[in-house]
Amino acid sequence: MIMSTDSNLKKNVKKICYLFLVSILTLFVTSCQMGNGTDQVSEPVDWAIYWYLCGSDLESKHGSASADLKEMMEVNLPDNVKVVIETGGAAEWENTKINSDVLTRFVYDKNGLKKVGTLEQANMGAEETFADFLKYCHDYHPAENSMVVLWNHGGGVLGGVAYDEIYGLDSLSMVELQNAFSGSFPEVSEPVFDIIGFDACLMANIDTANIISPYANYMIASQELEPGNGWDYTGILNALVANPQIQPEDLGISVCDSFMDGCIKHGTGAEATLSLIDLSKAEILFEQFNEYGDVLFAEALENDALFASLGRAANSAEGYGGNNKEEGYTNMVDIGGFVKSGNTTDVEIEKTVHDALDQCIVYQVKGPYRSYGSGLSCYYPLDNALSNLYQYKEGSSFEGYENLYQYQLSGKLGNAVLEYLEKKNLNYTDGEKNRISIEKLGLDDYTVNISNGNEMILNIGNRAHYLKNVDGYLAWVDMDRMQMLGIGNEIVENADWENGIFSYPFRTEWFYMDGHLLYTFFLEDQEEYNLYSTPIMLNGERVFLRLAENRDGSVTILGARKEIGENGMADKQMLQLRTGDNITTLFYLTDLESDDSDLGLKEYESFTVGSETTVRKDHLMNGVYVWTYDMVDMWNNYATSSLVMYELQDGVANEM
Repeated sequence: MIMSTDSNLKKNVKKICYLFLVSILTLFVTSCQMGNGTDQVSEPVDWAIYWYLCGSDLESKHGSASADLKEMMEVNLPDNVKVVIETGGAAEWENTKINSDVLTRFVYDKNGLKKVGTLEQANMGAEETFADFLKYCHDYHPAENSMVVLWNHGGGVLGGVAYDEIYGLDSLSMVELQNAFSGSFPEVSEPVFDIIGFDACLMANIDTANIISPYANYMIASQELEPGNGWDYTGILNALVANPQIQPEDLGISVCDSFMDGCIKHGTGAEATLSLIDLSKAEILFEQFNEYGDVLFAEALENDALFASLGRAANSAEGYGGNNKEEGYTNMVDIGGFVKSGNTTDVEIEKTVHDALDQCIVYQVKGPYRSYGSGLSCYYPLDNALSNLYQYKEGSSFEGYENLYQYQLSGKLGNAVLEYLEKKNLNYTDGEKNRISIEKLGLDDYTVNISNGNEMILNIGNRAHYLKNVDGYLAWVDMDRMQMLGIGNEIVENADWENGIFSYPFRTEWFYMDGHLLYTFFLEDQEEYNLYSTPIMLNGERVFLRLAENRDGSVTILGARKEIGENGMADKQMLQLRTGDNITTLFYLTDLESDDSDLGLKEYESFTVGSETTVRKDHLMNGVYVWTYDMVDMWNNYATSSLVMYELQDGVANEM
């Protein structure tokens, strides 16, 4: 039967109305999913920056995120450049356009800053939230070139990135970071983004690079803690204005240079670092680093002393974020410093790792007191904690190191370790090794000899091969108050590890700030300087003052850091001393006439920072001093040598 023209017309009109209604409903649902008022797919631009701005306490306490938004808006953008922003994660915002009760999306382009959508409150430290932002930017704001920026605290391999203050400082772990990218782009044949950058601490590490390498051509990140001023968004956008067709590598260099210029401007450049990594060349590094781990494992199965050698290598490399029992551990050390000659008998593999590393690092900026870093860090269990090792294993793809370190810490060839050894055809003997520890070495109360009147000599021979650290500790006996004041520890000036001989002259000088004695502990020995940390109360808050002793004897105050949080979060704010600040020194103080066994840090002296406050070495006060050598094995077991007592009078020391 043939329908009439009127019937056909009615049917077509009905069909058109139905399709139109479906389209409207689809758009409505999509809009609800993406947030009220979210814009539609925009025209592609030459460059887009996708800015995941998790404010956290950096914003609520310091206004740092709002300050960076202000930096951005100092630049008038051309037609073909835009910034897409998602804000959240902070209890309060200085910027009045941002509501802390919701996630908000903005676009900054030639027309200025425009809010394009809001989403229900969600955890920015959750993979679903970050994945949704990635998909939104990719689908709705396409660009010829693009850079993803994660802005927040960073905690390296253990802590992750993007700590949400509203959700208990939950962060994107390494696993969640991986899931967010792989879930958003499950089938990638080539990188989705040109650059993935971390305006956060400690994220320039090989595990992060490995996770994001399928999704970007380049990575920009810092090995060290970033100072509070962070990236310079005025400088970044000015580079895009000057050349909207700028190549990704050139933009990455501009990010690094403008960052360091900003650090110098704010006086925070002493330990600042930022690296530009070519991820297209990183696959070779991943392979060579893995192979190096297998070589280490094979040699460790034959020689337990290798673990002590690795510990010494990790201690001598640049370490990032503190890495001591006082400040806490990030377990992040520089790859170049860790993979050094002498760890293995295979010199060639060490060279290939360094060559591959050099190929990956396109560009670096680093302050004068972080000048030995190679550009990428790796995990090493400096804290000797199995719990942190298990956390590392969850997000790492470097299986050899996971199992090597588990064997190192536990001393056992567990099932997972055995399976790995069999897979790699590495030879091993059944059963557990009879490991040589401090206790078995018999080093506790080991005799220290005095030579030439003032040289304290510890000679432990080949026992040293099983130790990862030997340093000296100094205390002052206050006979008037009947107190012993722990002054701090110090690197051994003359350390002969091969023959196990360690010596140091009687210590007659120590660090003073404006005439006030400081408790200091040694951090790092580099060719041009030594680094120390000093616990103090700064305006009522406990922090760690960082000092650099230069080879000419001068001392530079680098700033003050807070300890690493229990959740692995490293604070981005490097505090600078200001005139009028109140400082109270802290010491390990023991009352010799009391049964009190509390050896915690105690307040000692208070003073006010002046306009010309300095730290310098000066003669120790007269009195009786006690020196001991501390020896540490691979499992952080300590032994102390016999005590050396000497009396100091007007800068002259005499044995007692």
